Amino acid sequence: MNIDKIISRSFVILFLISIPSTFIFWSFLSDRSGVDEETEKALASVLNSKFEQDDIVFTEVDWDLGFLKHLDHGILPVYLTLKETTAEDLRLMKEDGGKIFFLLKNKDNWKEISDRTGVKEFEIIKAGAGVVVIGSDGTESQRKPLVFSRDIGNAKNVWFSKGDEKFPCTKSSSSKWQCGKDEWNYVGLTTAAMNGKQQRAVWAHPKTRMTLHVEFDVPEKGERIFLNTAFLETGYRSQNSSPVDVELLMDGASALNYSNKSEKRVYSNSIAIPENSNVLELKFTTEDAGQRHFVFNGYIR
Repeated sequence: MNIDKIISRSFVILFLISIPSTFIFWSFLSDRSGVDEETEKALASVLNSKFEQDDIVFTEVDWDLGFLKHLDHGILPVYLTLKETTAEDLRLMKEDGGKIFFLLKNKDNWKEISDRTGVKEFEIIKAGAGVVVIGSDGTESQRKPLVFSRDIGNAKNVWFSKGDEKFPCTKSSSSKWQCGKDEWNYVGLTTAAMNGKQQRAVWAHPKTRMTLHVEFDVPEKGERIFLNTAFLETGYRSQNSSPVDVELLMDGASALNYSNKSEKRVYSNSIAIPENSNVLELKFTTEDAGQRHFVFNGYIR
């Protein structure tokens, strides 16, 4: 018998052995201890009653997400990265002042999670067979007067224009403006990978040769604007390389203007707010809207 046949038969034998071994592992040895239906409902009930805008959610069991179907609309983001999230990561994931919800199977791992994330609990709620820990990262006193992702639902106005024609968007939820019949045609809260980290951002998909306008009232205590814009990976890896032109106006006067190229990069900008400014307007335009999966975030400080 030659060596090739021996190797071939050896692989067949190993494969046949692996079938019952794999079955035994997944059936008896692996950690498949997700949560039961009643616990899923209990976890969702806590979120439905306690969750507020600015809050975020982490779930310990990152493959059993049945609780999601019991959540009220608008409870997001829900992160599946609890095992590796650090305090630095957390600062990029949430807005100042929001609570952090941890959906845990039990309290056994809470001390390690607290030490790693810098979050201190102020309430622990039993939820079926699991627990919900509600915590704070100490940013309540640092709340910014305007955060684009947090406050997109309170925008002064959102619309598209083409020449002299104006096409208003309709507010469809507390964090979303619908701008057409297509599912992608909205302006609203999302999560996006920016600088390699998942962050809260505003989905702002432009339309071909039209201008997307987003207006905010300028808060009285605002002194400086921080604006970040970027393409999602599905955008900058597409065959369409059309940039999105970005303009920021204060009371109708242009204060910032640049072209965001179709590339893996976050364009970050900061400008001082002119004295006695009342209205901030963001404008986004592109020559070809195909797969222009575009987002922005930032804040006024």
